[in-house]
Amino acid sequence: MLESIRVLVVEDFEPIRNSVCLKLQTDPKLQDVGEVSDGLEAVQKAEELQPELILLDIGLPTLNGLQAARLIRKVSPSSKIVFVSQESSTEVIEEALRIGANGYIAKTDLGRELLPGVGIILSGNIFISSLPAHSNGGLAAVLHRSTRSNPHVVAVYRDDAALVNGLTRCISSALNFGSAVIAAVTASHWNSLLHMLSTSNSEIDNDVRQGKLVFLDVAEACATFAIGDQANGERFSAAGNFLDRAAAQANAESPRVFVCGECPSILLAEGTLDAAIEIELLWNDFSKIIGDIALHCAYLSAQFESKDKAHIFERVCEQHSVVLGW
Repeated sequence: MLESIRVLVVEDFEPIRNSVCLKLQTDPKLQDVGEVSDGLEAVQKAEELQPELILLDIGLPTLNGLQAARLIRKVSPSSKIVFVSQESSTEVIEEALRIGANGYIAKTDLGRELLPGVGIILSGNIFISSLPAHSNGGLAAVLHRSTRSNPHVVAVYRDDAALVNGLTRCISSALNFGSAVIAAVTASHWNSLLHMLSTSNSEIDNDVRQGKLVFLDVAEACATFAIGDQANGERFSAAGNFLDRAAAQANAESPRVFVCGECPSILLAEGTLDAAIEIELLWNDFSKIIGDIALHCAYLSAQFESKDKAHIFERVCEQHSVVLGW
């Protein structure tokens, strides 16, 4: 990472622009090199300044943020673009990712997510802000259809109920997209998932019978994937059988299989961080070798919230391509 990160702030509403700039000043590594309020001017400033980071509103005069981003990609291709917007629709986020954005931060969460999100983005990840409940389920489809191949997402939920709700929406979205789904979750979470899925999809029982929706008990999966504190690659490779069988039931072109679950989170809760990280790495290897899979790892926020656990969150994020805010 560069010692000084030059940041261009593009926002037409002055109070928010001032708030963003004040927040940036609290991090000595971030240098505010320009503030503009117009989409066309943003393109011109980006070409002139070649900033490392551009914080870009969507609702701008002359050119909106999406239009400006397409042009900025041509005149300042090395700049990381982060949309800061009140828009929360999955369609907008999908288009932002397709353009090549490195992140999306909701204006409602600026105070909490701006600096952590920027830090994650500068480390090489995509960061997507926490979203209203009705939007969360669409993220699986957004990442499926975006230009990012084989996304490996880390999603952090505030409690068990939020985790079940989030996974339910993601699984439903993936099935609607045509992907097969493998869910490695606890038995109680699986029962809750099935109940919630069945209320909106009468075909869930058929999906389970046909192998399009596959349940792996997380306790058994962890026992299979890990021995002591070290995950075992040879035993983990047995998961390839599940992937092959699930892929055969999919009707999506890519990715054919959506894998979600709690294995790394459970291992982390048991104090075996190295095993949790190793499993994340092994799934990354599967993604490269097999292809056509999307990964969604569910953690609880209590595992990261205290300052002495910040390094754990950093290690977890390093293994993923996309980080979802919470």
